[in-house]
Amino acid sequence: MIEENKSLLPFAVIDRRYNTGIVSPPSVWAEAESLDEMLSLPVLPAAVIVYADDNGMCFNRDGSVSLGSLYDVCCKIAGKILLTVYVRSEAAADFVVSFCQQYNITDITVMSDEMTLVKKMREGIPTARGVIDFRATAEIKDPITIVHAVNSHHAKVALINGSIASRPLLRYLQQRMITVFLFDDSTSDTEMHCIIQYGPNGIVTSDPDKIRKAYEIYPKENTVVRHPFIIGHRGIPDQAPENTMPSFKRAVECGAETLETDIHLTVDGQVIIMHDGELGRTAEGEGRLSDKTFDELTHTTADKLWKGTEYEGALIPSYEEFIKYNKDTGCVLFVEIKDDNPDIIDKFLEITDKYDMRSQICVICFSNSMLIRLHEKAPELSLGFLWLIVDPEKDVMAECERHINLASQCFACLDLNINRANRLYYENLMHRGLTAWPWTYENPPGADNFYKEYFYVMGGMTTNNCEWGAKSPVMLSSEKSVYSVPVGHSIDINGFVTNRLKEKSPAECCLFITDGSGHISVDGCTVTGTTPGKAYVILRHTFPFGSYNMTIYSVPVEVLVTEAPAQD
Repeated sequence: MIEENKSLLPFAVIDRRYNTGIVSPPSVWAEAESLDEMLSLPVLPAAVIVYADDNGMCFNRDGSVSLGSLYDVCCKIAGKILLTVYVRSEAAADFVVSFCQQYNITDITVMSDEMTLVKKMREGIPTARGVIDFRATAEIKDPITIVHAVNSHHAKVALINGSIASRPLLRYLQQRMITVFLFDDSTSDTEMHCIIQYGPNGIVTSDPDKIRKAYEIYPKENTVVRHPFIIGHRGIPDQAPENTMPSFKRAVECGAETLETDIHLTVDGQVIIMHDGELGRTAEGEGRLSDKTFDELTHTTADKLWKGTEYEGALIPSYEEFIKYNKDTGCVLFVEIKDDNPDIIDKFLEITDKYDMRSQICVICFSNSMLIRLHEKAPELSLGFLWLIVDPEKDVMAECERHINLASQCFACLDLNINRANRLYYENLMHRGLTAWPWTYENPPGADNFYKEYFYVMGGMTTNNCEWGAKSPVMLSSEKSVYSVPVGHSIDINGFVTNRLKEKSPAECCLFITDGSGHISVDGCTVTGTTPGKAYVILRHTFPFGSYNMTIYSVPVEVLVTEAPAQD
């Protein structure tokens, strides 16, 4: 037996270095056929998925290979690979809960295609992370249903087939704080590169070495396949008065994909927007907001630092005004509950529902009790647990473990102050299916910090300066998805980049072949047909990003090589 208070599966620091230029490549989770073979790979996957039966015996996905008891699996992988346990029955879920309680296991992920089983295990193991398996879903028509299903069952991760995925689908889910893992159902190298280029947080595969080899195709340093979202912190306070409508509108103009704001409850039970709990710093007057009426506050200017500018006279906005405006912008909204009065939750939900805006809302808060209360009332909403202080006396990874456990217990992602968090911190969150949304990138220290940490590839970056990332490309594409070229002839496949302002412009690119190299040759952006058949190429573009260079790729493009035209 293990020592009292010691875990059979202690917190493991996972640091996976691939021979690739991709920064923070998608985490690799393996559906094992053999633990011994998996542990002998040149680069280990971050996690192993085992399928547990009612008695705690573990198998591969189709049940044809026994991997030993859950106890044996934990002993074999402890400190090397993270564990994800998949269950298909209530009895199996009960066993996993009892097992984790008996052996003090907290660093574990639970998974099922039966959502209620994930919820049951999360309630029994509050620090566990939950994954909902959507591989039986052949088509996702309305992605908000995925968001709501994942959140409502205490999970954070959606597992989707790579063959039905797309960049827009993943961006939609990820912007709403849903971690997306794609199942490697590829049958070719081209399909594998599609899965990578869609930008998932992770890939589930039965062949982790195949993923390793695919990553090695990308040699360019600072290659990004999943861009963090840019979050306007109280709008864009370096250019307009914070938490005012002009600031929110200006932030969107400067490339903010998400807007962050703060809400308080007035003495007469209405919701207004302001960061501070009292007047004086940004708004005229004095006294606590909770002692003021709604009418009094919404007729108070929030322009104290902006006198003599075009923004003089900007008023404290109501939450309803903010919601109504953003229904048409398409922005996702990060609403921070500042008030400790629980009555704010019902009023916040009432206003949100008046404009049918739950699909665009995530809620963040410093209070875990407030998040738990909100989750009980609106379980479909995505939540973020805010952190201000990282204990300087503790190791960063010890803090990482503490943060993961506390955020998991209140059904939330991590919204942390940028102080002391490093690449390894973010990577360990990623391998556990959690995303981080750090704050605040601002002056000082300035843009250099923003550009450097962009390559940590967290969920999103909250900033006072949305313009820092506005004009940098976030997508590379070609004019067409399919090209045709006769044998002996050449064509140019030109690339175009799109930035966060949705501006599209030509880009200098080069190509590489993912499939069908016997049918074409490439030189720069020129493709020459050599023999009839089908081939696929990917475009690559490198550009300056602050004092760095960044490289992005397109999804694969089809090239159909036809017979040479007959000569007259």
